[in-house]
Amino acid sequence: ARFHLEDLTGTMECVMFPESFGNHKDDVVNDKVCFIKATVDRSREKPGLIVNKIIALDKGRLYSRNGGSLR
Repeated sequence: ARFHLEDLTGTMECVMFPESFGNHKDDVVNDKVCFIKATVDRSREKPGLIVNKIIALDKGRLYSRNGGSLR
C-alpha cells in the first residue's frame, strides 16, 4: 500500500508491504493520529518511509509498557 503521512512540518510518502499492511490496514485512515515504526527509504530522489508498524495514539502507552519503544 502507498499513502502519505502528514505532521505539522509537511507530508511524506509511505509504503507498507503486504504482510505489515494486513496487520494494520484498519489503522490506515484519514486524519488518524498515530505513531509509526518505519525505515527511511533513500533509494529514490525524494526520501520516503517503509512503514512496518502503526500504533494508535491511545495504545502508545500500553505498547511502551509492554516493551515497545516509542522514539
